[in-house]
Amino acid sequence: MTSPLPVMKKETIVLQSMGMMKWLSVEMSRRLGIWSNYEYIFPNRMVGNILNSFLPGKGSERFFDKDIMTWRCAGLILQEKNNASFSELASYIKDDSTGLKLFQISSKIVDLYDQYMTFRPEMINAWDNGEVTSGWQSDLWRKLTGGMNGDHPPALLYEVYNILKSGDIIIPVDLPERITVFGISYLPMYHLNILRAASLYSDVNLFILNPSSEYWGNILTEKEKRRIISTSPILPGDPEDYLHIEQGNVLLASLGRVGRDFLFNIFMSDLDTVELFEEPERKSLLSMIQNDIYTMNNGKPGQGRFALSEVEIVKDNSIIINSCHSSMREVEVLHDYILELLNNDKTLAPGDILVMSPDIEEYSSSIQGIFGRSSDGVPRIPFRIVDRKLKNTSVAVETFFKILSIGDERFTSSSLLAIADCDEVRERFNLTSEDMDKAGRWVRETAVFWGIDGEYKEELGLPGIVENTWKFGLNRMLMGGIMNCEDQTSMGILPYSGIEGSDLQILGRFITLFNSLREIYYMLSKDYTLAEWSEVITFIIDSIFADEEIPAPIIPVSDAALKIRNLQSESVFTEKISIGVIREYLDKAVLESGSGKDFVSGSLTFCEMLPMRSIPSRVICILGMNDSAFPRKSRALSFDLTSESPKRGDRSVRDEDRYLFLETLVSARDHLYLSYTGQSLSSNNQLNPSVVISELIEYIDEFYEIENSDKKISGYIVKAHRIQPYNPVYFLPGSGFFTYQGSRIDGARSYALSEKSEYRFMGKSLPSLIDEEKNISISGLAAFLINPSKALMNKRLGLYLDLRSDEYIEEEPFTPDFLDQYKLNSAIMDSLRRGVSRENHFELVKAAGELPHSTPGVITYDSSFTQVKNFYDRFSYLLKDKMDRVIIDLDLDGFTLTGAADNIYGGKAIFFRYASAKGMDLLNAWITHLALCASGNFTGETLLISKSGSFSWKDIPESREILLTLIDIYEEGMTIPLPLFPKSSLKFAVTFFDGKKGEPGIRAFKAASSSFRNSFTGGDSDDPYVRKFFGDSYTLSDQFRKYTLKVYTPLFENINMEAEI
Repeated sequence: MTSPLPVMKKETIVLQSMGMMKWLSVEMSRRLGIWSNYEYIFPNRMVGNILNSFLPGKGSERFFDKDIMTWRCAGLILQEKNNASFSELASYIKDDSTGLKLFQISSKIVDLYDQYMTFRPEMINAWDNGEVTSGWQSDLWRKLTGGMNGDHPPALLYEVYNILKSGDIIIPVDLPERITVFGISYLPMYHLNILRAASLYSDVNLFILNPSSEYWGNILTEKEKRRIISTSPILPGDPEDYLHIEQGNVLLASLGRVGRDFLFNIFMSDLDTVELFEEPERKSLLSMIQNDIYTMNNGKPGQGRFALSEVEIVKDNSIIINSCHSSMREVEVLHDYILELLNNDKTLAPGDILVMSPDIEEYSSSIQGIFGRSSDGVPRIPFRIVDRKLKNTSVAVETFFKILSIGDERFTSSSLLAIADCDEVRERFNLTSEDMDKAGRWVRETAVFWGIDGEYKEELGLPGIVENTWKFGLNRMLMGGIMNCEDQTSMGILPYSGIEGSDLQILGRFITLFNSLREIYYMLSKDYTLAEWSEVITFIIDSIFADEEIPAPIIPVSDAALKIRNLQSESVFTEKISIGVIREYLDKAVLESGSGKDFVSGSLTFCEMLPMRSIPSRVICILGMNDSAFPRKSRALSFDLTSESPKRGDRSVRDEDRYLFLETLVSARDHLYLSYTGQSLSSNNQLNPSVVISELIEYIDEFYEIENSDKKISGYIVKAHRIQPYNPVYFLPGSGFFTYQGSRIDGARSYALSEKSEYRFMGKSLPSLIDEEKNISISGLAAFLINPSKALMNKRLGLYLDLRSDEYIEEEPFTPDFLDQYKLNSAIMDSLRRGVSRENHFELVKAAGELPHSTPGVITYDSSFTQVKNFYDRFSYLLKDKMDRVIIDLDLDGFTLTGAADNIYGGKAIFFRYASAKGMDLLNAWITHLALCASGNFTGETLLISKSGSFSWKDIPESREILLTLIDIYEEGMTIPLPLFPKSSLKFAVTFFDGKKGEPGIRAFKAASSSFRNSFTGGDSDDPYVRKFFGDSYTLSDQFRKYTLKVYTPLFENINMEAEI
């Protein structure tokens, strides 16, 4: 800006991305104090503007609008499918019932034509003039562009050249006084020719990144060099000498092909060149490699390798390459690395650090989870993620696409409820998140699996069974709102008892949402024209999202709908298309990456790897440099004519990625950090990094060495990280590894230094229970004693780690699983006790949606009924002289124990379990027995009858004292986690009291330990609550023995293991 334009003249600056626009604005403002009166444009817009200046009205950027041309192309393919010239295309779309293949091939063809205009303009002009025929492609091109207003860019360029050659005096209209091209890695020759034409009347300045001050337009990669040598005559001497082959710096030759060709085209254009180079100082390994590239040397100029002392390379952390087990682990290691940098360098700010990835979406959730937290005194690093796809950043847009796919999802319970997770949808139907929690519970408990109704299933060619459909479940909910009776059907519908009071209003609004989605489903099952699809999309927005005005997050979808309506008239495509086609079109139209306008924000930036994203930053980090992810593979279409006769400067995404890595390498000022998934998460086998990382490592080892040592430098800069952040190696002094994962530092460090220390999830105990929390049910006390960790986490911390009850079943089982079979058996046992007939109970279970459909359901029920009935008949004689229900309400030193016993027959409390007795069965029966005895109204016997045996307890005089002990344990366990576990505590007690030979404590510990950690059947160590409180390395301790015996000693001392029945 040393030669500013007049005040009222705009600066026209050509850039490659929105992110670059933001960066340049910030830098210009910082350097000049104020930055205004400028216009940023992209290269294609620049081309259109310049052409329009020479040929007013002809240089429209929308002449070859890809959307318009794609649908126009699709219409022409359909129109010409019987034309012999287009037989290849007709064969491809022959079985295309949905129209999706037609849309996809049309899109590919239009993309290819767009490349032809840029990279083969002479071929396009030859097609226009009929000078060259290229099969169906040239014929389709002429039909596609025939009759259109104006000419295409290649023709306009030739027209401009002819004007300039004629010598006529022309004055371009509205041509900027100065055009500045800034930070663009590559421009095709077509764009350079346009700029050359503009340079006759305007100042055209190109600011480009050149990795080397030397001319390197003729350097060759190793592959190119071998190809030349292999095809040259064999002469005496070194072929590289007599063939004058120049390779220069190995990395520059290997990675810089795109830049090499671009610079070659620029220098061939006879432009004035101003060199603004600054030679990198050789002060670190990174700067030495940058200097090698700058000077086109390799390591030490001349012969030999550049030597560094071991002390220098240990201190040098300018290049770090980390191999991890997963993308999440990569982010964890990166987080530690950045914290270490910020901690050691007080001049470094988060805004000085740039983190890139070939696929930022893969890492975004891990980044938000790890960088978004702050704990254990570790500060939160301000960060921003840019370049994310709109679908993944806007729940509303994601929900819209879920609605478009609702037919593919078979109207499953989870897919419909996922739609209601969107705030805009809930607001439209006046539903809160708490309302939807209720609705989700209703859906699970009424056994809604999938499908609208029986007719819907018949449309899919399946039996029209209504059970487990939405109609089935909603009818149960509505009937439950009318009559609260779950033990008999009405009109063939079993009322659901979970609806009460104001729940009916919530249900009504939820059904309104369901009806709207059902209407949309049937609407989406038909084909429409583009204009009709625009109306359908608008209807979806109005029905599901918009109340009075369209919510801001859904505006991009609304804009796309308007664009679709205009496309029909602009493309003259009037065929009807399916939902699959319109959904794919909207994927491209709506779900493009974010603009990158927040690329520079003063905070740590995470972004996609894009050209010139690595404009000088003090620290540049790259995640996800896996062999399969980077560089991308160049896959030419089978009918791509440019691949048949490649030319210098042709586009190659693989070469573009390689040059992008070179840009990154020379742009990092202080530190370059590379990370990849280099170890298998399941087998720990080594996985290959990106080839560019391998080349960098090979370069370092080939041209750099450690003085007086056979060790390779790569051994110091490449680190294979452990799978977990609390591995002892991270806390051993001098290991070269470190972590800031504060929640595990103390325990892991102690473990690494062989000190004994118990893992603690909670740093201190919770406050004592308040009065309202001292009301306990018998079943609640039993559940606590079985798993105190779960009770503490659920009741005091409000956390739920086992979410199985929140899962939705999406397909009807042909046979019940273990849990469902147990529930069915228990229900049959209960019906037999209550005297319900087999037929009536079968109808109830069927009406509840708890059986497989049709014949498998009948077989399942009959089999279960027969087995349970045989078991029941053996003990049914005990169920005589049933007593009234006993209400239990005990005051136990400030605690209240409540419950009820309606299973007392002839003075005996009888518990049935049609399965082996578990700890919960024993404790529930035992505590009920204690409570009955302590109430003073019961002196009888309690029986627990199970498939594994029958157990009984007689009157316990000290029942109140035993209950007080259990209450004390409960009170303590509600403030700190207690070492009582579901399986191993019972196993310890059973073994301890079995009366067999040997010291009981030793045998019991051995048995309990195998039950605590069991890789075959799953042990207590696999319980999420136990693991959260006690960690992965916990072993059973004396505390475990103490609390287990306090709970189970009275139970087993008073039990009759072989009760007489």
